[in-house]
Amino acid sequence: MSHWLVAIALVVAYILGGEEESINTHAAFGYLAGTLILFRIIWGIFGPRYSRFSDFPVGIGKLKEFVSNMKSTKLKYPGHNPAASLIMIAIMIAILLVVLSGLANLATEGQGLLTFLNLPKESEFFEEAHEVMVNILIALVIIHLLGIAVDTIFHGETGTLASIFTGYKKLTAENVKLNTFQKVLSIVWIVGALTFFEANITSQNLKLSSTETENSEGEEGEEEDD
Repeated sequence: MSHWLVAIALVVAYILGGEEESINTHAAFGYLAGTLILFRIIWGIFGPRYSRFSDFPVGIGKLKEFVSNMKSTKLKYPGHNPAASLIMIAIMIAILLVVLSGLANLATEGQGLLTFLNLPKESEFFEEAHEVMVNILIALVIIHLLGIAVDTIFHGETGTLASIFTGYKKLTAENVKLNTFQKVLSIVWIVGALTFFEANITSQNLKLSSTETENSEGEEGEEEDD
């Protein structure tokens, strides 16, 4: 469920980005994605076996072996394979950097959760960093989707594509179940993130920076001239 909540939050935030009337909603969905990723990092430490970072087969040697034997390998990965592990870690880092750069950009305008940092006013650095990180995240997501497609073509019998929806692959491996602590953590994970989202979407009164507004008006003017 959290996987899809993150995806929905990122898509909505991207669609609403840059519009004056939707900046509050854009930021709230960004907060939601960031909160969920923070909990995912905690889940990677305390969650079930295949969700833990310790189960991610990362390493140059393992990645080379996986890529060179991708078509014929008999190795099966109940969790993430080496390539997927690296991409997932990269996506988590990218999402955090997208959210942090967005918060920093708001802070330069005296808005958002990081206003206490007193960042330099009218600085365009964080705005540009935010845009760069968004583009990097999009590229990583595309690579992630291509990886799923390739795995489905070469090893469709393992059910990797279906596991995105069900959480299970068609493999002979240890069947992992959540213990009580993990169940409670997962509930706190979802409810906490949604509560934080609701609080921000109803209480914030953000405004686009003057620079962003001018750029938006300039683009509209150019379109009218065309």
